[in-house]
Amino acid sequence: MQKVWLVIFLLFTSSLLAGCQQEAAQASIPPAERVTIYENEEYDITIYEHSKWKFVSDSTPGNLNVKLSHPSDLNAIITTVSPEKTFTAIKNELLAGAGKTKIISEGEDHFAYQSTLKQPVRTEVYIKPREGQRHLLIIFMSPASMHTEATPYIDGLLTQIH
Repeated sequence: MQKVWLVIFLLFTSSLLAGCQQEAAQASIPPAERVTIYENEEYDITIYEHSKWKFVSDSTPGNLNVKLSHPSDLNAIITTVSPEKTFTAIKNELLAGAGKTKIISEGEDHFAYQSTLKQPVRTEVYIKPREGQRHLLIIFMSPASMHTEATPYIDGLLTQIH
């Protein structure tokens, strides 16, 4: 039984290392040569291709809302918020609309919470302040049971949003 767990651990570790190598390769590509999966000049945002993330849809009725998906049951929403809104106000609004949740982690520009459902959903929220522009709010959602596997894809996409 220990051998089975060792093999599973080694496979998991090697897949994480492969993901890190792919991310490093993407970061070393000059911006002019990167593949863009989404661009919006009005909101000054470009999202570069990374780890099989796919553009799903966007809408801009007074606010940018971009939806992305990843094959590993992970979704992302990138939206803009007024620079007058504080991170605390944004956090309180999101939590109020999420129903019963528990906060997993909090930071200066990031927080994570999880629903208390039978099959909980984990939500990671990041804010990227932008001088003189609407701030970017980046929200990732995945089944809580898949969070560890989703983390490299979340971190990788965050580096590809400019």
